[in-house]
Amino acid sequence: MTYFGKQLAELMDEHEIYNQIELAEKIGVRQSTISNWLHGKSLPNYHQIGKLCKVFNVSADALCDTSFDD
Repeated sequence: MTYFGKQLAELMDEHEIYNQIELAEKIGVRQSTISNWLHGKSLPNYHQIGKLCKVFNVSADALCDTSFDD
């Protein structure tokens, strides 16, 4: 699981969003898109990150690994 997938799963749990369909409907994507994010098969685009931030009331930094350490 990627950093993003882990953060997304934790936020879903914290906000009591227990299924991918519910989150998908909230941000206007397919359930399979949420699944792909959770399993590290793809990442959201800029607009999708913005929608996720609004749903979870967090900054983009809380979702994305913004450290540039090697």
